[in-house]
Amino acid sequence: MLVLHVYTLKGPIGRVSRYGSNAPSSWRPDTDQNTCHFRSAQNLGSLHPVLKDLNIVLCEAPVQNPGPVAYDKGNVHQTDIHFYRQPGRFLGQSHASQNKTHESESHDREIRPVVTRSLHEFAQSLAARYSYLTGRLGVAVSGGADSVLLLHALHQAGLAGHILHVNHLLRGAESDADAAFVAQLAQSLGLPHTSATLPPAEGNLEQEARRSRYSFFSQCIADGICVAVATGHTLDDQAETVLSRFLRGAGTAGLAAILPETASGIIRPLLEVPRADIRNWLAERNLSWREDSSNADTTFLRNRLRHEVIPVLTAINPSLANTLAGTAEWARAEEAYWTAELERLTPTHLRHEGETVLLKTATLLQLPLATQRRLLRRALDLVRGDLRSIDFQHIEAVRNLCLSREGSGRLQLPGVDIYRSFDWLRIFPLGFDNRLVRDFEVPLPLPGRTEIPERHLTVEMELVGANHVYNSDLDALDPAHFTGPLVLRNWRPGDTLHVRGAVHAEKIKTLFQDYRVPLWERRAWPVIAYGRSVVWTRRFGVAAEYAAGNAVSPVLVVREVITGRSRID
Repeated sequence: MLVLHVYTLKGPIGRVSRYGSNAPSSWRPDTDQNTCHFRSAQNLGSLHPVLKDLNIVLCEAPVQNPGPVAYDKGNVHQTDIHFYRQPGRFLGQSHASQNKTHESESHDREIRPVVTRSLHEFAQSLAARYSYLTGRLGVAVSGGADSVLLLHALHQAGLAGHILHVNHLLRGAESDADAAFVAQLAQSLGLPHTSATLPPAEGNLEQEARRSRYSFFSQCIADGICVAVATGHTLDDQAETVLSRFLRGAGTAGLAAILPETASGIIRPLLEVPRADIRNWLAERNLSWREDSSNADTTFLRNRLRHEVIPVLTAINPSLANTLAGTAEWARAEEAYWTAELERLTPTHLRHEGETVLLKTATLLQLPLATQRRLLRRALDLVRGDLRSIDFQHIEAVRNLCLSREGSGRLQLPGVDIYRSFDWLRIFPLGFDNRLVRDFEVPLPLPGRTEIPERHLTVEMELVGANHVYNSDLDALDPAHFTGPLVLRNWRPGDTLHVRGAVHAEKIKTLFQDYRVPLWERRAWPVIAYGRSVVWTRRFGVAAEYAAGNAVSPVLVVREVITGRSRID
């Protein structure tokens, strides 16, 4: 059973009729205890029109401490309303039975606690939670209600050490007035104040403004102005972020949304506090704030969700903000698990070399589907540095490339190029292979060491004397065959090689296929040439007609020294 406790400043209400003719018939007044018993969660919706008429907010509060929550701005006396549920019970359960019916199952959902304590109590909780930041915390204050309340709470808790403000110059005189308001607020509280003027760079206005703000906060921490920065993100901000990311197709990483704390030193103490509570707190204390006119501009997705979409969804689920915030909390736990799991899996399944990532498709496809997707996301993150604009469809496109029966394929995603060749997948930045001219050619000193650092290529040529015990596995050339210079260059179409033990010479392109050499490895595949003849190549060794025999002395030994990134063998 749901119990509505009603308190007034001027004695008992006495009759439900005080709420007007719209009072639901399912209410049962109890004049002795100033309570109204509400028979079922199904009828909870009928409560809202009545409370809306009185401008009263429903929320949970401890029974033993019914502090002020909302105010009747009509003709009825100032009123505190508290909505309680029995401990351990879900909405829709009665005192007599905890058995659920099909009809009430949709209402059997927990409601997250709403902050109904006083600002003083809230400040005390902040002081205990962030005691290690006493007097050293930077507070990001835009001038809006959320940041103003945050500042007062942190100042009361003894945590606030410095006020930070960013003027993006987006609203002309209004932006300047915000900056002046924050400066005056800092002076009234006796706190130091730093303001930065940072017009957003070209691009997505909201993203660029956010990027510049957080860069400023990071710089303040680096400069020793503060050790961390608190921002005024609320429960409603969290809900809007979860919903916007869901609409964009984000996975659980995106649905984790706004983090309570970050490794970069950002904390968000108001993340579980509804926006309405903040305005109530400020109104109770006659504290002023600035309203940002751009918050009404529905050309921005967040404002469109706030003013048009969320009110409609809230009519269906009055606890929408709490539900969405709960989704974020659930997603954060999932991400914490996967972060640890990927630390274990990444070294085994991903070969990260500089700006590229290689993975074996057959091995990847043996893993559970969820793990496949997570590893592909990690691979993209390693190459790009972030996962912005990467959604579910992108990950599935990469997975389908791995599943393809074709020996090769290519896919381009935002910021990355992806090749599939035989059993390998290579992920690398767009334009990566075009940074160097494809063809190269340098003379080889005999003996000597030749290095081409930008291609991670080092080749040694060594003359070995008569006391050398010849090893047929060694790449050794007979120097008597060469009367002119040798050159080190890349493989080119038309090159052939007569591999030792083979009947005749074959095109190197054919050898690439036979030995399943991935496409990207072929581009700079090194060969040693004498005139138009190839006398040695990586992996396939020396040409039969130029190889040193057992009786040859001295011999010219060829060694490729593996430096920098490794290759696929």
